[in-house]
Order: sequence, then structure tokens, then C-alpha cells
Amino acid sequence: MFPSRFRDVKTATGSVKHWYVEDFTAAELSRLDAGAWFDPKFKGTKLATFQDTIDAIRGGAGLFIELKSPELYGKLGHDVERATLAQLKKNGLDTPGADPKTPVLIQSFTVSSMEKLGLELKTKLPLHLLFGEKDKAAWVSAEGLKKARTFATGLSPEKTVVQGDPDVAKRAKALGLLVTPYTFRASAVKGFDTVSAEMAHYIAAYGVDGVITDNPDLRP
Repeated sequence: MFPSRFRDVKTATGSVKHWYVEDFTAAELSRLDAGAWFDPKFKGTKLATFQDTIDAIRGGAGLFIELKSPELYGKLGHDVERATLAQLKKNGLDTPGADPKTPVLIQSFTVSSMEKLGLELKTKLPLHLLFGEKDKAAWVSAEGLKKARTFATGLSPEKTVVQGDPDVAKRAKALGLLVTPYTFRASAVKGFDTVSAEMAHYIAAYGVDGVITDNPDLRP
């Protein structure tokens, strides 16, 4: 639809054409087919705005919001954290329990973003720090957990972090941090018969407070 709106990105072997989201307006993005590339049965699916998502989910489920690479958009002049809170406030969802049928939680891999939300903007909404295996040493130690508690209300580690350190949820919860590991998928189950069994094991054996899954309909 926008064949000429690419950038030439240099690589080791030459250059590659890339179309970047930040080069398009929301109106332009709304014209794109966001589903056909994934599977023909999703042809015609449109990109949803944050407001579209709130409208579709409100009253039926909670909003587990992940801020994706906010630091990159910050360099482009976009204050993702303030914009997110402003949109939630517009919908009356910026305080815990404002709508009991639509609980809100914000998460991100970007530490500075979580610190900004918790320490600078002082949101009272739950904040969970996402981190993977490569960063576990910084957060599962006693010092790391204490640091996380200064700006976050919970941790969302890669599930292998919990598997490799079975007591991490206990230590985190002793400081008042909830633990919700990621990501449980029916298409990528190892060591269990089903993803439901896998999720149930993490809740029962490791004491996590919840799980992040691609299959909420299969929750135990």
C-alpha cells in the first residue's frame, strides 16, 4: 500500500528496504492488512489502537499492558509513559480498582521506563518488570529484588528463570513483589503433556502468582 515509503538500511552485504512504524501516521497504519502475513484466515485484520483495545476488552477482562521499547520512541520525542497514563486516565482506568471488571497492570523490559512510571510519575497502578535469562543475575539476588521493589510491584521473568531458581518467587513475595513468569504457549510445551499442566505446575510447585500465556483459554 505504501511501496515507496521505505528506508534503505545498510547491512554487511549491501542494503535492505525497511518500512518503519514511526514513519507512518495512525490513519495510514489503519489502512494496512495486519493479518494476512500471519495466516490467510486473518486477512483484512486491522491494527488496533490503544483506545480500540480498551473499548474491546473493558468489562470482560483486564489490561496487561506492555510498553515495547519505550526508550526508542523517547528518542523520537514521544513520552510513551505519560501518554499511556493519560489515555488510561481519559478512560477512568488510571487508579487501581477504578473498574473492578477491568484491572490494569503495566509491564516492560525497560528498567528506566518502569522507574519513570513508579518514581517520577508515581502511578499507583501495578508495575511489573520483565526480564529474561540474560538479565536474571541483576534481579534475582537479594540486592536485585530490593532494587526492583523501589519502583515495581512485581516481576515477570522468563519462565526458565523460575525453573532454574525454584525459590525466587518465595523470596520476591517476601518483599511484597508478585511473580508472573512468561511465556506459556500450547505450541511450545516441553516436559509436560499440555500447556495447562505446565502452567499448573508453576503455580503449585514454584508458588508464582500467575502466568503470562498465549492461551488464556487453557488456564488451569
